Amino acid sequence: MGEALYLSDASRAAPWVTANDPDAPAFSLANSADARAHKEFAPCDLANPAAGPDITVIIPACNEALVIDDCLRALFHQSTDRRVEIIVAANGCNDNTAIRARQLVDEANAHNMRLLVLECAKGSKPLALNAADSRATGRVRIYLDADIRIGSNVLEEVFGVLTSGDAMLCAPTLRVAESKSSFTHAYASVWSRLPVVRNEVIGCGFYAVNAAGRARWDSFPNLISDDKFVRLHFKGKERAIIPQAEFVVQMPEGFRELVSVRGRWCRGNRDLARAFPNLVCNEPNRIVEAARLIIGTPALWTAAPSFVLTFVLGELLALWRHRRGIRIWERASRARQQIACTRDPATLAPG
Repeated sequence: MGEALYLSDASRAAPWVTANDPDAPAFSLANSADARAHKEFAPCDLANPAAGPDITVIIPACNEALVIDDCLRALFHQSTDRRVEIIVAANGCNDNTAIRARQLVDEANAHNMRLLVLECAKGSKPLALNAADSRATGRVRIYLDADIRIGSNVLEEVFGVLTSGDAMLCAPTLRVAESKSSFTHAYASVWSRLPVVRNEVIGCGFYAVNAAGRARWDSFPNLISDDKFVRLHFKGKERAIIPQAEFVVQMPEGFRELVSVRGRWCRGNRDLARAFPNLVCNEPNRIVEAARLIIGTPALWTAAPSFVLTFVLGELLALWRHRRGIRIWERASRARQQIACTRDPATLAPG
């Protein structure tokens, strides 16, 4: 099965492929109402920006029925007058993620936004990203995970940063939500203070590029670490963190889930290093950075064992699964349940 068409010109949407194309991904429009809503926007022409949407938000979603409503409604209630299109690429779902997203098409229209829902039986985040990219028409593109909560000023701030100045890649400030698990809380208290987390566009479910930034890479490769893959295409002033806006990350809940998901992160880093050694070679030594932080911050010493244990076990788990050829996507299911249970409106206020 081939991947979605790459946009050789990132400012213009490529023609959509049909199900009869043997090289096309098996993505389809969820229903005709979605198609009609999407067609109201013309492809963006940088010479004539008024012709298309200002922002496209791409949401790859696999079994996200618990959180997709909140994710979409946070976008609908943004404080912005920009023209926004939202593409949900539901992939490999055995729940009602796509159905729930489709039910919000009219609500999106009521907020002057356009919602497009794509579906594919195959579960693959890279495939979903490429399929959505091939339909995207905005000159600013946001890649958003469904379990991320965003402040109400995020779209406007992101658009402002990416259409002025040198930045081609940006993200709001990352904030870690409270956790029920004391082990997760300890891990997060160290992780959230790491220089790469505080000072870099680390990804973790949210990153955005303008047209020039999107032109830096071809289609998304078949890798777990799409966010790190993208980040390594930019340097210095080309990356920007937005201090006046934030997004909220819910960490995996508890020892077992945290180590399992950490293993996926580690495996993604290893796969990226093997596939793109020239990209990764310029990455600073994150282990040294973490060690310096912990040693130099006595307030973190009580939390350090949880962080170090998770880091080591995650690396070992990634290595073990790699040697046995085990390829699964470890999910933070308890974290999503926590999001669904809290639904704290305060987390959606501007940072």
